[in-house]
Amino acid sequence: MRGLAIKGALVPAHTWLPDAHGRAPSSVSAILSGILIETNIYAMVKVALLAGWGMEAFGALLAVLAVANMTTGNLLALRQVYGKRLLAYSSVAQVGYILLGLGLGLATRRPEPLVAALYLLVAHAGMKGLAFLAKGACHHYCQATLVRDLDGMYRRLPGAATLLVFALAGLAGIPPLAGFVAKWQLLVGALGSATPWIIAALVALVLNTLLSLGYYLPLIGRILRPGGAPPEMQPMAMSHWMLVPGVAVGAAVVLVSLVPRPVLQLAHEAALYLLAIGG
Repeated sequence: MRGLAIKGALVPAHTWLPDAHGRAPSSVSAILSGILIETNIYAMVKVALLAGWGMEAFGALLAVLAVANMTTGNLLALRQVYGKRLLAYSSVAQVGYILLGLGLGLATRRPEPLVAALYLLVAHAGMKGLAFLAKGACHHYCQATLVRDLDGMYRRLPGAATLLVFALAGLAGIPPLAGFVAKWQLLVGALGSATPWIIAALVALVLNTLLSLGYYLPLIGRILRPGGAPPEMQPMAMSHWMLVPGVAVGAAVVLVSLVPRPVLQLAHEAALYLLAIGG
């Protein structure tokens, strides 16, 4: 369980993630935040339930850890000057949103919050994978390592900039993208069995979502800023080897956002399975 919690980037065992992202190629970062974290979170919940952990108590523990992840990730992301470390800390916060849905679903034995959490798990894999791929292209072509290096990126490298803005908008929860759909599903599902502590957890979710806008929106503004590049600079075209994977992942995110029913149905089946394991 400890190893799964570490690889799932649960606070306080999250500190490896920003350092790993800072040193890894962007393609590896996309796998770390897009696949590794999510699979370990789901495996952790499944192993805990199979091991006989009390469902309600375990769910309450996950909800507490969720608030810690959301708050820690968002506050530290606000302080970052390196682009990949900012995205890494935003992953810590996104883990919190996922944990909150899992925790509330298990604590109340209701599938709706679990469905929202599993849907967000899938959506985050696509959105964060896309963000790291696009950021990697910006670094490859424009040596954009620091956040300030992204100023005017839309004029310098429009393809990568467009993909990065799209991914950031989804992570910020801007409708109608998948981040908004998942958080809305979580709010509606959890309010079905509202108690004071559940309401407090949902308030933390809303406040942290607003807090995250403090770094997502300025970053989007930097990328779209018209004065970030010399007027005479000609936009650069991305290699198809970089552009096609990004467009493919972006299209998958659009599909999951606008046609969420297939993923929600699979998430519902998985939620019922988790609840059945816990008895």
